[in-house]
Amino acid sequence: MKKNILFLVLLLAACQPPRPQPQGGWTLTDGLGRTVRLPQAPQRIISFAPSLTEMVYALGVQDRLVGVTAWCTYPPQAKAKPVVGDYLSPNLERIVMLKPDLVVLVGTSASPVLAKLQALGIPAFVFRSEGIADIGDDLRLLGAVTGAERTADSLARALKAREGSLRAAVDSIPLSRRPRVFAEISSQPLMSANSRSYIAELVRLAGGVNIADSLPQLYGVINAETVVRQRPDIILVLHPQSSAAEVRRRLGWGGIPAVRQGRVYAGLDLDLLMRPGPRFTEAARTLNSIFYGKK
Repeated sequence: MKKNILFLVLLLAACQPPRPQPQGGWTLTDGLGRTVRLPQAPQRIISFAPSLTEMVYALGVQDRLVGVTAWCTYPPQAKAKPVVGDYLSPNLERIVMLKPDLVVLVGTSASPVLAKLQALGIPAFVFRSEGIADIGDDLRLLGAVTGAERTADSLARALKAREGSLRAAVDSIPLSRRPRVFAEISSQPLMSANSRSYIAELVRLAGGVNIADSLPQLYGVINAETVVRQRPDIILVLHPQSSAAEVRRRLGWGGIPAVRQGRVYAGLDLDLLMRPGPRFTEAARTLNSIFYGKK
């Protein structure tokens, strides 16, 4: 029923008349506080972030998307778009050939790809997608960039309502009864995410307790003995390098409740779980089902 309501909201928003073209072009401020001036709403967009690619499709303006990264795999139709390399290795020749009037990316002012785009004279709009709270803001900002404000606002409101329902359900569970979760994002070296990370936020929204909250880095190395001492009830293997069987074979890990009870989860949909995009409530529901054994 909730999916039907969300679809109806988006359908009605999409049927709204287009926003009038502003006089003198568009002047917008991106996530870094940079002023980006465009003569008109961009018609040829390249996305350098899988989460932004998902948002472009969610807003219904995918016909303007002329290029994506090799990591932009959802929705499946995105894989048919021309690939412009990735964030670390952009194919500048391909980018120039596609003649974008705007590139959207997630990053900081020190992002190498941003400097390269500026040197080429290609307008770039930077988002600071760092957590759940940023998703609605990013949707609205991308809606402003593409002239799809009404659809963006409707989607952001619907996602906020669904997030609220998830939080209300979790709030009723005493902290002592919530599973302790180790979210492994790398095995060599062993790494996890602290309380300020998107992964930790997702674990909390799903009703879990992240055992690596006190890590000094957002995403950092964690000692294997620390994981053993923390005795997680659930281990999420959020990378493709390890399997549940490999985790169970680790020296000293046999006594961890998650290992002893067969609650080590690998082979998960990393595209769903690792991207701060419009599917974050779906990701939280997936984790909630793992944490509480729901179907």
